[in-house]
Amino acid sequence: MVNSSCVYTGTATDANGDSYAPDPNNIMSYSRKSCRTDWSNEQQNAIVASLNSDRAYLLDGSIIATFPYSEGFESGLGGWSNQSGDDMDWTR
Repeated sequence: MVNSSCVYTGTATDANGDSYAPDPNNIMSYSRKSCRTDWSNEQQNAIVASLNSDRAYLLDGSIIATFPYSEGFESGLGGWSNQSGDDMDWTR
């Protein structure tokens, strides 16, 4: 129920009978794929809160400044070390 201009054209109502007008640009909507470009402010706040607390490890990555980048695992990679002397059990 979203037209090619990304405008909701449906007539849905909620459980109270009130008109429902979802944001067709919300990334998590069921809108046309080409329309889904934005997060709501609440979604952005939730993402930032998650990154700053329980998923902060995602922000600890090494910065790659030269390209192309290659790394040999035999000598270790950043904080990685070989756990058992073979080439299969790498831990961080």
